[in-house]
Amino acid sequence: MSKELFLMRHGQTEYNVSYRIQGWSNSPLTQEGILQAKAAHAYFQKNGITFDQILSSDLDRAYQTAQLATDYALPIHKQTFLREWGYGSLESKSRKKVTVSLNNPPKKDYFVAFGGEDGTHVQERITQGILSFLEKQADPSKVLMVSHGSVIYQFLTQYCQDIPPIGNCFIFHFIWEEGRLSLQTIIDPLKNS
Repeated sequence: MSKELFLMRHGQTEYNVSYRIQGWSNSPLTQEGILQAKAAHAYFQKNGITFDQILSSDLDRAYQTAQLATDYALPIHKQTFLREWGYGSLESKSRKKVTVSLNNPPKKDYFVAFGGEDGTHVQERITQGILSFLEKQADPSKVLMVSHGSVIYQFLTQYCQDIPPIGNCFIFHFIWEEGRLSLQTIIDPLKNS
């Protein structure tokens, strides 16, 4: 018996299209983002995947993605540990004006100078939140968590040698056995539904 985690990035947003830094700012899903979330729903249906728990970041883009991807099958529990990395005063600015990687800045505390979060804190928040939640779940169980690109990147650094692309609505399927997580597959619902 095992527990399964489906960790999913939110659908495309207006800020993704205009190449703006989102962080804790809310930017609505585009029509493409809505289609991506619905493709995730089709993937789950086609593969007979149902969830025992559904969680999302407390930011609107993740919550709406969770609603569309699950067709409102269960209550969705908003969790701040799934929230995007806070970038402080850089949020809403053009990504072209920021010369460092948002996922992997040169120093973990780079964004603190702008009123943002320390990278070490972000990695601890997402990792401890996910692992603590999974530990409390019945065995077997399937959990969907909808989050954001930069925090998923921080989480993946602990489970992957080479970090794969984290496209909108990509789903990272993990198995939890004997207190350990292992990445099984990466799903692009637009190609797999």
